[in-house]
This record gives sequence, structure tokens and C-alpha cells, in this order.
Amino acid sequence: MLILGIQNDENKLNLSLEEQPDLLDIRRCYQQDGGEFWIAFSEGEVIGTIGLMRNL
Repeated sequence: MLILGIQNDENKLNLSLEEQPDLLDIRRCYQQDGGEFWIAFSEGEVIGTIGLMRNL
């Protein structure tokens, strides 16, 4: 998974998927309440992501 690779391999945060359940349900955690989640592509490859959660 791109996000875990960046967090753990590049930034040495050592976070597990279990510690970040939002990554398993993007629609519910980000989009359902008015936030959004974007994926950046370059030449057909994923190069980044960013998510915005609406603070209610």
C-alpha cells in the first residue's frame, strides 16, 4: 500500500494498517461527511494521496 510504504519505509513511522482504520474505508471516513480523498497520478502511476476530513 502506497501510504504505508511512505509512512514506514521513507519516514520510519512504523505505523500498522490496524492503527489507521480510515485507510480501509475511504468513502466512510473521508467522503461521507463532506470531506474528500484524492489520488495523484503521473504517467499512469500513483505518486501521492491526500485526504481532507470535515470537522463537525
